[in-house]
Amino acid sequence: MKLLVLNVVALPPLTVEALDSSDFCMRRVATKTCPTPPTIDTIDLHTFLGSYYEVGTTARYKLRSEGGLVCMRSNFSMDTPPEAQANVVTIDVQNTGLQVVGIESVSAFSKISYSAADVCANAARMCAMMDTSSKLSEALVRIGTVSNDIAFSSPMDLKPLNHAAAIINSSVANVYRKADALALTVTVISRIAAELSQGVGPYDTLLRALRSTVTSGSNEVRELGSNVIGNLTYTRNLIAQVITHRTNPSHVELLSEASTLIEQEIELLISQVSRIQGLLSSIGGPLADTLEADASLTNQTKNIVVTKGQVIQTTGERGNMVLSIKQTIRPYKIIALEGFPLLGYSSLLVYSCELDSNGDPVEDVFLLSSSPSIPAPIVNILLNLASTYGISMDCDSVFVPTVQTTGDCGLLPH
Repeated sequence: MKLLVLNVVALPPLTVEALDSSDFCMRRVATKTCPTPPTIDTIDLHTFLGSYYEVGTTARYKLRSEGGLVCMRSNFSMDTPPEAQANVVTIDVQNTGLQVVGIESVSAFSKISYSAADVCANAARMCAMMDTSSKLSEALVRIGTVSNDIAFSSPMDLKPLNHAAAIINSSVANVYRKADALALTVTVISRIAAELSQGVGPYDTLLRALRSTVTSGSNEVRELGSNVIGNLTYTRNLIAQVITHRTNPSHVELLSEASTLIEQEIELLISQVSRIQGLLSSIGGPLADTLEADASLTNQTKNIVVTKGQVIQTTGERGNMVLSIKQTIRPYKIIALEGFPLLGYSSLLVYSCELDSNGDPVEDVFLLSSSPSIPAPIVNILLNLASTYGISMDCDSVFVPTVQTTGDCGLLPH
């Protein structure tokens, strides 16, 4: 019987698929900082040391840091026994993997991930443009003020103003729906790219799926731009008609301000839509072409890739770690583990989050196991735990399984 340490009393049932469902706007607008999940600090270092298989991580990390690599393993070791070390403990870590794609593809996978992340960021900005502090909300307040003033005195002007407000509210709802759909599209793109990166499935079939998904997403964005921008332009025309009838200077000023705010929002939307379409085009065009060309030129030789670094832990806070590897330093947290100290830990859920240059959280999760696979129910429980802590695994950061069972994994030294 294994112990699953979760730091929670009970968890609702959740499947992997449910983690990337709708409400992208709600999550992204609300998520301004890195979550701070509780860590598992009662870790026995003697048991913790050893070799682990990476059985899953976020697509973003896989494509940027492990592009083209399969059979990833991490080995933790110490030259000095843990009890002989001071308060700060240094653990040597060696990551080993098998490169199965060409170097041009590795670069292309990284660029796909950055483009996908930029699409998600721009979609999140569109969400923010629709929230209660947006220009459209300010425009609605001004329209509402005038509507209340003329409710009984000018019913002919009230009707177009109410219609304009209804169109704005409908446009906001449309943006939320399309942003959710776009996030799911990027999720599919990221999953396909992660599979291509690991040589999973028929390469040509996956490339076609990548291109068709990009085309579908681009069409959705184009439709969003056409509908929402067209509707908002129509609301400005309705407001302009009312302005010509009003003699109250205050009403004219409020409606003119509303019209200006809507126009500013239209310009921002045009910019966001154009940016997103350009990013999607780069994924489905030049980057997909690079993957196709490189696949036809790359031989089937598998290269072993080894990277070394160090993990720093503090006594009493074993779950908080700092990893230094490949000229980068990142904080990591062990937020769940399975097993007993005396018998060995069979799986660990590790989390990392930093703020990017825009102040947005960049989150990654890692599922490590003492065996090449983890039962699906355990995976779901662990991912569910991450979700309850507010950890985001949607859009470009969707969780993806990593290849550990291919026969090529036998090429790695044990």
